[in-house]
Amino acid sequence: MKRNWEGNVLSLDLEDGSVPISVDVTKFPKDIQDQVFRFGAATKLRNYTAGKDSDKAREALTKGITELMAGNWGVEREKVELSTAEQVSVVNSYIVAQKRMKGDNRSEADIISAYRALPEDKRALVEKKHEKQIKRAMNERLKAKKGGGADVGI
Repeated sequence: MKRNWEGNVLSLDLEDGSVPISVDVTKFPKDIQDQVFRFGAATKLRNYTAGKDSDKAREALTKGITELMAGNWGVEREKVELSTAEQVSVVNSYIVAQKRMKGDNRSEADIISAYRALPEDKRALVEKKHEKQIKRAMNERLKAKKGGGADVGI
């Protein structure tokens, strides 16, 4: 779902091809506006502590409150994604690992070359069969790219 603010109007695009749903949040009753504010404030502050132990969470929360009091909402982060080449690399690594587990002693390049020489529909079937494991490997590679872990391969 995509969100877009224009003044006090929030538009929610469900990305289903239909017209986005919009609401002027100042039209909510006062008690609902208060609840929305409390929910938003609690969520924003809680987000500072996400994934941190208590000492680091306390430090992050204190710093976050200081930033908000100074008028700084936060820094927009650039979305980190795997490139097509990185995705292909993950699939290739996964295929090589699977072949190794079955005793295939060919070079990595030979295994990848043979796999890539398969018709596209056969490769799609293989990747569908191993979709869950490949997705997990993609997530690990993405986490490593974001700096959240070691890229240990498959």
